[in-house]
Amino acid sequence: MATRPKPTTGRAADMTDAEWDAFCARKDAGRAAAHAGQMKAATALQQHPEMIDAFRVFAARMHPYSIGNALRIFGQDPSATRADARFFWGGNDRRIREDAAPVWIYAPKVERTRKEEVTDPKTGQTETVEEHYSTWPVEDVYPASATVPKNGPCIFCGTDEGGTCPPGCAVMQPVAGPIPSRDDVVEVLHKTLKAVGGFDASGLDELDDPFPDGATAPGLTWHTLSVVRPAAKGKGKKDKTRRYRFLHEADLETGRIRYAVAGFGVIWIGPDTYAYGGSDPDTLRVEYGDVRPTSDYRIKNGSMPAPYAPVVYGITLGGYAIVSPEKRTEDSRFWLNVWRVGPYHQGVPDATRDHTAQVVRQLIDHYLTCPERADVEAAHARLHAPKRAAEHADKAAKLRAEMEDLQAKLAAEEAAAAAQSALIGGQQ
Repeated sequence: MATRPKPTTGRAADMTDAEWDAFCARKDAGRAAAHAGQMKAATALQQHPEMIDAFRVFAARMHPYSIGNALRIFGQDPSATRADARFFWGGNDRRIREDAAPVWIYAPKVERTRKEEVTDPKTGQTETVEEHYSTWPVEDVYPASATVPKNGPCIFCGTDEGGTCPPGCAVMQPVAGPIPSRDDVVEVLHKTLKAVGGFDASGLDELDDPFPDGATAPGLTWHTLSVVRPAAKGKGKKDKTRRYRFLHEADLETGRIRYAVAGFGVIWIGPDTYAYGGSDPDTLRVEYGDVRPTSDYRIKNGSMPAPYAPVVYGITLGGYAIVSPEKRTEDSRFWLNVWRVGPYHQGVPDATRDHTAQVVRQLIDHYLTCPERADVEAAHARLHAPKRAAEHADKAAKLRAEMEDLQAKLAAEEAAAAAQSALIGGQQ
């Protein structure tokens, strides 16, 4: 018999009683672990108030989780640099290690309605009774250290699929986040320890607060882009939104920016070399995959896939596209050429092209506004300056030769004109 009433809707409705019992037992254990972690962390901060500022940095890196959840995570895994749900990691091309233990937190409050069939003891009639209640579900999340790359090597550090990324990998690095105030943390600690007399904050008065209002904990700043995936044809279907997180890295040797998009792949964006001196000098070169100057020619032209090449709806992208930024629009995909890996620049289906165009458009938006753009374009100009200088010098030499020839021809024509003028004067 189930330990509590089983819902009549959702996935739980399809569970057997044994499966429901196991589900409830796991959630109960998680709730106990979350509570124990919160109490453990709060007690440690009560005993060592000088640690509260370090915890504030920890809480900032757990953003957007609440301070209470940051306490729960801290009590269960104080070494965590970040924590997220299984589905989040899966969407970022990572899976949870089989031996990894979850960290339990509370989800936001949920308002629910429960229906029960109740028999009136007086009349013997059965009626449906609705009960409204609130609950704070528990959720299991996993620290970055509990994850490994899937679907190929890690695009941030190159660790093989299933391997352990080093601490220096971007995935393992702490993220930047807003540092909560001491007062906000003390308020949560006081509520946590209320049953044992609350939190004694008197020891904090002697400690200077190192963080001004609005301070941010140092760490990586991840950017987010969104792609709308049109609904499949059918009644009641709705469009879905797919969100990607990405990091960018300016390469001042080649004058480009590398965009590593978790769950998508790598795209390079930089000035188009051949736009120099043309009618549209602002055109950009978009390369699909981790294309390096030393890459095989077949990778550069798209007949072979580059490392970390984007795969969209099962199609591996390759090669490059030349883009005029002013022509990119949100309501069209035709401003961008998207090629699949293979000879002769093979095109892709409309759905793949649309998905890729939405990603690239937002990456170009970032490129055009990022602080590194000026340095990247200056580096690109410096890289090609020797070749361009030689080309200009060659053109100048040819022009000088042409000018000398023209000067000689001009002098000859002027002399001939003068001779003819003299003849005309003699006749007079």
